Amino acid sequence: MRSMVRASRVGAESSTLAFCVMPKKKLPVIAEPAPGTRAVLCATADFKGPLLQGLGPLKLVCGKCGYVLVRGVNGVEHTNVVLQCPSCRSYNDAAKLLVN
Repeated sequence: MRSMVRASRVGAESSTLAFCVMPKKKLPVIAEPAPGTRAVLCATADFKGPLLQGLGPLKLVCGKCGYVLVRGVNGVEHTNVVLQCPSCRSYNDAAKLLVN
């Protein structure tokens, strides 16, 4: 499934909008890592928005509930980071998703 994201206005005087497709990649859900084995990025329960945001073309979503964990990345390479979903509190393994 792909989602549309408003990219920018086309021309200074135009009301036409340009759209870009931001593909989603679903992260694998894992059990809670043992203490000291992985870096876990988490947020408070009332947090709204992605955990990380950049300017790239890719979204990383929770493998359990589909919450957008990371928006606008170019790819993930050899990382030891686990992302805990602020919505469902599941642990998502960013290390298993290698994108160029």
